[in-house]
Amino acid sequence: QAAAYNTQRRQVDELTARLHDTTGHNSADWANPGRDGAGAACSADGAFGQCSTASIDPTNGRSTQDQSLCLIGISTCASNSTTGDRAASATCELNAGCATTSTAAKTNAATTCGTGDCTTTTVADTRGADTACQARGGCTHNASRPTSKTEGVSQTSGACTKDCAVTGFATRADAGSDCQARNGACDTTSIGRRATSSAPADQTAAQATRTSKDNGEAVSTAHCQANTVGCDTTTTVQAGAQASVRCAQGATDCSGNAATTTNAKTEHTTTTPEKPAVEADPTTAQAATPATPAKTNTDSRTRTGSAICQVTAGTCTSATGPGKDDSVLAHGSLDCDHAKGCTGKAATATNATITTGTDGKTATRTTDAHHDCTLAGESGDCSTDASSTVTNNTTHDDLDARRAAATTADGLTATSKTIATLTCDSADCTATAKGATTGTASGDVAERASKSTTGCEVHGTDGTCGSTADTKLTYRQAQTGPDGKTQPASVVSVSHADAQIRCQNSAECGGKAHTETSALDTAVSKDWRGAATDA
Repeated sequence: QAAAYNTQRRQVDELTARLHDTTGHNSADWANPGRDGAGAACSADGAFGQCSTASIDPTNGRSTQDQSLCLIGISTCASNSTTGDRAASATCELNAGCATTSTAAKTNAATTCGTGDCTTTTVADTRGADTACQARGGCTHNASRPTSKTEGVSQTSGACTKDCAVTGFATRADAGSDCQARNGACDTTSIGRRATSSAPADQTAAQATRTSKDNGEAVSTAHCQANTVGCDTTTTVQAGAQASVRCAQGATDCSGNAATTTNAKTEHTTTTPEKPAVEADPTTAQAATPATPAKTNTDSRTRTGSAICQVTAGTCTSATGPGKDDSVLAHGSLDCDHAKGCTGKAATATNATITTGTDGKTATRTTDAHHDCTLAGESGDCSTDASSTVTNNTTHDDLDARRAAATTADGLTATSKTIATLTCDSADCTATAKGATTGTASGDVAERASKSTTGCEVHGTDGTCGSTADTKLTYRQAQTGPDGKTQPASVVSVSHADAQIRCQNSAECGGKAHTETSALDTAVSKDWRGAATDA
């Protein structure tokens, strides 16, 4: 019975192939298995469907291929290939559309398309995963690859509706998705996650024991929709995350949003061994010294950044990621380029905290920044940036220095900065920006803090405004003050703010600005003290 079925199937396949060629349809390329993995491909064109798969066993180079041609809804269109831990499958069905999957060990790729004409492909190998789909009835895709032996992963996914296309990739270093929709919607997401821990293998009991942990995650998401002409989204992650949304010129009822987040936490622990007591020795003039107990010094840092944007009839971008000196950065922007009905907003925020301690005694420094902007009008743009960083400049190579640093924390610093820039290039344009920074010291000192607030507004043609703020928290050495008196060494937090407006023609442009700074020292007073200016 099985032999008869196979014979009948071969006859149907041969007749389908003849009909396919006679009606002028082109044969699809064979599935691509990549360097040493598995690949799958499917296409639906009118009444015809084609599916193929291929796989390569990386241990011996053996490969397999399979192809299926069908009349959708009449004959079966399915293909499968497997070699070792490489596997691929592909199907096309009348009521379900087409689907492809590819697997290489723990690397996976999958796509689906709705009913109607479509093309889908997947590839998975040691390098990563790739996906692609173009369809008249919508697509989905996802791809993932491990990045470490623990919890690390690189992955991306997306979906689009109606007439659209989506592609994606995931490698050990990065992941991303691109999507275009002509008269529907796009949604894409990309995620990168790392988790590592380490300790030198050659440490001895007499040496300081050191361990390190490093965990982080980057996420980017984007969405857009349009009734005509179209829109597109892009999301990527690497060390940081980026996302963007664009409404095509002339698109109707187009809107979108994008968001990125970056989180990182590092922890370094150093345990110094016990130092035994030394007895006095008159013959060598050795003085007696007491025993020093073992101590553990910790240095823990967290850094977070986020950026979001929303836009109607324009373009917006968001990005977050690491910067120099262990900092975290965030960026958001809007662009209305001769787009009627264009409106939007963008916001950025960063935060950084460092805590050091020895045997339960801790010192903490925290700082953050945030800024947002709004824009409305046919022509104009706005952008915001924020950054936060914490550092420990104390030398940790010397035992005595480590102990001193754990008690005085004089090497700790925390800094945040933020800036926004607005431009108006049309009479109907209005734009606003508002931001702030803060810094706080606690644990080893009575709470001390400072903060700054800045903002500006601009409207009309040929107008710009900018607003900036910064806060720096650090340890200040003893110094002589302006009155000649000695100012003792202490932890200080200082903030600044600035805002400016410029107009080419005051008759066609206007605006206003605001700045404010204040400080707190609970050893002196529980009240904040500061000043503000408006223009």
